[in-house]
Amino acid sequence: MAFDQNTFDRLAVCLEYPTEETASAASQAAGESGLPSGMREALARLRDWVTRDLNEAEELYTRMFDMSPVCTLHAGYHLFGEDYQRGALLAMLRGELRAAHVDEKNDLPDFLPTLLRLLGRLEDPEDRSLLASSLLLPALEKMNHSLERGTDAFSALLKELPGILENEVVNAPLAETTKRTVRLPCLT
Repeated sequence: MAFDQNTFDRLAVCLEYPTEETASAASQAAGESGLPSGMREALARLRDWVTRDLNEAEELYTRMFDMSPVCTLHAGYHLFGEDYQRGALLAMLRGELRAAHVDEKNDLPDFLPTLLRLLGRLEDPEDRSLLASSLLLPALEKMNHSLERGTDAFSALLKELPGILENEVVNAPLAETTKRTVRLPCLT
């Protein structure tokens, strides 16, 4: 299955602070054909949980991601901490987000949902692969290590995401492209 911009946008909504839109996005994403069963189950759990108890989902999201640097959803933090290299990464990502017309939504450019939106808009398969393999997958590995005992829907979703990125982005066949050359220098 080839993930398109809408799929990555829906996954991004599922990893943002929970709202009523989360359940709808999870339901739509779970309906994608060819989606692995583990991801489909994680999305269904998220949809059901947010529909049943939005306040509980909001509270857990805040505890897991906003109050814990161990599992922050800021990918650059997992790679560089507060080092100056993260600042360079943030500046580079901000330029990529502007070029791709992706709104940061008052967050830093390395926020996982924002990066998923960017991934869906990068036209060059090499750029997509570079973003996934050099930033997203290493950050998700660290996030998932800190969540290895997590049984909630957010943890399940984050545990399934690396497989999706490996299969749909990193290992996807590279097509000839003339769109542009790789512009992600901080990741090379």
